[in-house]
Amino acid sequence: MMRWVFILFILTILTKGNPQPIVVSYVAGAGSPNYLSGPACVAIDGHYAYVAAEYEHSLTIVDVSNPVSPSVVSHVAGAGNYMLTPISVAVAGHYAYVAARGNNSLTIINISNPASPFVVGHVTGYGSPNYLGGLTEVAVAGHYAYVASWLDDSLTIVDISNPSNPKVVGHVAGRGNPNYLYRPAGVAIANNYAYVAAQYDNSLTIVNISNPTNPFVVGHVAGSGSPNYLGQAIRVAIANRYAYVASWLDDSLTIVDISNPSNPEVVGNVGGAGSPNYLDMAIAVSIVGCYVYVAAYGDNSLTIIDISNPASPSVVGHVCDSYLSGASILAISGHYAYVPASSSNSLTIVDISDFMVTGAKIWVQYY
Repeated sequence: MMRWVFILFILTILTKGNPQPIVVSYVAGAGSPNYLSGPACVAIDGHYAYVAAEYEHSLTIVDVSNPVSPSVVSHVAGAGNYMLTPISVAVAGHYAYVAARGNNSLTIINISNPASPFVVGHVTGYGSPNYLGGLTEVAVAGHYAYVASWLDDSLTIVDISNPSNPKVVGHVAGRGNPNYLYRPAGVAIANNYAYVAAQYDNSLTIVNISNPTNPFVVGHVAGSGSPNYLGQAIRVAIANRYAYVASWLDDSLTIVDISNPSNPEVVGNVGGAGSPNYLDMAIAVSIVGCYVYVAAYGDNSLTIIDISNPASPSVVGHVCDSYLSGASILAISGHYAYVPASSSNSLTIVDISDFMVTGAKIWVQYY
């Protein structure tokens, strides 16, 4: 006799009376010993934070094993290392991939020993044939790095299977119709698609990357202000069937249904500078569970948004702090948000445990 098994999971969310994120620590300082002038982006891997410090021309590595007492352990820097004006960093395996805007370079750093990082390879070039002019963000998936190249209006794909000899293998470019890649600022990868925030096209542009040597645009949605709220779309994150876009000019988190990549549709947004939404110059977005964490550069804020109903997102918490001044491209790990703050030359750590899943109950029923 066949028996069917039904399993029901119920997640428990912390719900204190007025849950709020709390700044618990920071590490700061331009020049020696912390090398954190103009931090633009952070990636977390294990017990370490990897910070692209724009004005130090440095990848700075911070030990965050104790989040209330972070400490810088090393850095690698300099134009000679193809690290001029690093603006974005992604980490995969033993390597950090740095978008060095000033060198028009994707620079690869061996971080197998975080105390002693060193450059192993790079690929560079504005315009043909490499289309790496003015890089703004890098995302890594499998054997490829996907680079938003601001000056080339391009999504550029780099084969990184040999870190010491990365090679550009494909790109798609062009402002306005048909490619809508005018000044690409952010890129996220999901399945066979790259989702590009094209800042000056006010567009979320979707690129088929199933063949990395021949990417092509399949769809886009655009428009500053009502009804699409994609004014200067600057960063994007993907979860399930939705794209979550930080729109700098519209002070907005905008949610796009991407279930049909050829016809994406805006389904919801929340916006506004200052109280009550604290989304002035929204610059970065990260997703965990039913919450989106937005760095709001103009409000010096980490702002938390409930997206359990994507058609009606709502701000549920925020923290503003002097060490969040110029909040930039954040990362989430465990119960903490790691926020580079470019104006305060700091990596600031925020406790977000009030918004975390704390456990699960499981019911099993047999038929």
